[in-house]
Amino acid sequence: MRVVAYIRETSSPEEGEPSFAQSERIRSWARTAGHELIAVCQDVRQDGHQIGRNGYRTLLSIIAAGSVDAVVVASLACLSLDLVVQEVMLWDLQRRQVTLLTANPDEVRVLTDPPPNRAMVRHVLTRVDELAAWTRLPSPPILTGPQVAGALSGGASANPEVIVELIPSTRQL
Repeated sequence: MRVVAYIRETSSPEEGEPSFAQSERIRSWARTAGHELIAVCQDVRQDGHQIGRNGYRTLLSIIAAGSVDAVVVASLACLSLDLVVQEVMLWDLQRRQVTLLTANPDEVRVLTDPPPNRAMVRHVLTRVDELAAWTRLPSPPILTGPQVAGALSGGASANPEVIVELIPSTRQL
């Protein structure tokens, strides 16, 4: 499996693992699991600057190029310290048809069998997707030749399943 790593340091050096430790853990995990690590994207601390998400944006570009099957993190905390943000990022990766993996063996089960708090967030996000599907406007049919004339005149060749009928204005311009 072709994987790309995502590494993110926390804003405080006292919290979480430094980037080099995350990188080594992911490289070791990939080697042991037999995966091909094709890139490492990272967001790290820099004096005088807040940690951004440029590394994560780069990761999304790599995904969009169709180059990877999965994203691996050293720990779910690398996505965010906030559980809801972690779940939203997982949901987004799934929508992009990419699997999220963790090099932390204690977290593997969380991804497949979430505890109730994570399950609730996933349930809400699933409902958001369903609502989006229900409210998405379908593409209008492409009308050609006699269909166009019939549809514009309201003639017999117009689509019998029309939900909205356009009525010509009687007002003179």
